[in-house]
Amino acid sequence: MIPEEVRQYLDKNPKAGRRMLVKKLGISENLARFCVKAYKDNISDKIIDNNQALEKFVNRFSDQIRKSPIFIDVPYHNPFTGKVQEDAVLLLSDMHIGRKNTFLNPANNQQELTYNFDIMVKQANRLVESMWKIISLLKSGYQIDRLWVFSLGDIVDNDFIFKGQPFFIDLTIGDQIWKGVAVVADMFKSFLELFKEVRVVVVPGNHGRHTPRREASPATSNFDYHFFRIMELMFRAEDRIKFDISPDYFYYPKIYNWRYMIHHGDDVYSWMSLPYYGISRKSKARRNEFPYHIECIGHFHTSLVIPTSSQSYTIVNASWINKEIYAWEKFGILSKAEQTFFGVSPKRPRSWSFELEL
Repeated sequence: MIPEEVRQYLDKNPKAGRRMLVKKLGISENLARFCVKAYKDNISDKIIDNNQALEKFVNRFSDQIRKSPIFIDVPYHNPFTGKVQEDAVLLLSDMHIGRKNTFLNPANNQQELTYNFDIMVKQANRLVESMWKIISLLKSGYQIDRLWVFSLGDIVDNDFIFKGQPFFIDLTIGDQIWKGVAVVADMFKSFLELFKEVRVVVVPGNHGRHTPRREASPATSNFDYHFFRIMELMFRAEDRIKFDISPDYFYYPKIYNWRYMIHHGDDVYSWMSLPYYGISRKSKARRNEFPYHIECIGHFHTSLVIPTSSQSYTIVNASWINKEIYAWEKFGILSKAEQTFFGVSPKRPRSWSFELEL
């Protein structure tokens, strides 16, 4: 049994070691060593219990979904009249569903709301409208039957990733999932009206983790993973959409003869507050192990294309948040809400490309 005084101190200072306990509380070395070990073991037990509770919840929900009536079945109306056969790719990342962002307007020195759930819903509609406008430009020359959606993580924002996060969200993680699934499902229904086939490839982001601190855990414990497992069940009656939900933190899809390396990008470290060196260095290292033509990542909330060789490059997808305060404080730039939409042909891994402004 940990003495109450020691437990209260460890609750406030969870990283404290035995020497700190001896110094601050005046207890013996042996007692301090025992208390630190017992406290850490208790935390580990709680994490295990949380994992088991999450697994039970997901299994129970999945059983109910499978027993329920058919959810989604979407008619297809081919908008394309051209002959050039290609695929299309939408990079979907860093939606941060549930995030609330305000930024000081320099024109009047007043804070303005730049992102919350309601704004996100409007941006989802704008994304679909932008895709339709691009298709209107391409439809007379192309026949694009298949849309690939590379979901690169941080679809939800979570509510316990960092201290003080409740001040910067307008939905808890549960509502982020349930309300977010409804919005993204409507987006995907719109995609099915525009494309004969939709392939959704999913990797998780760091905001989907189920522990406050970054710890080793399987990708299948990530909330982004379960978000799209729910989506997969909702669309189970529609055979024109397929979900490839990675059981790991990366995926290696193939379109025609081109290879794509996709992951969130949170394991890339910045140098002097700039991510370019870290992205380039890790991208080149990965390409030695998994030869790819295009690497697709998110995380940095800024749209970039970084060459890694004469035959490959990394596309960094932006986020859904305009003027994000975190990006402003960390990188000194104002983020722009946009997502990348590009074409793939048998001759080129990226034949055309647009940034969809949200």
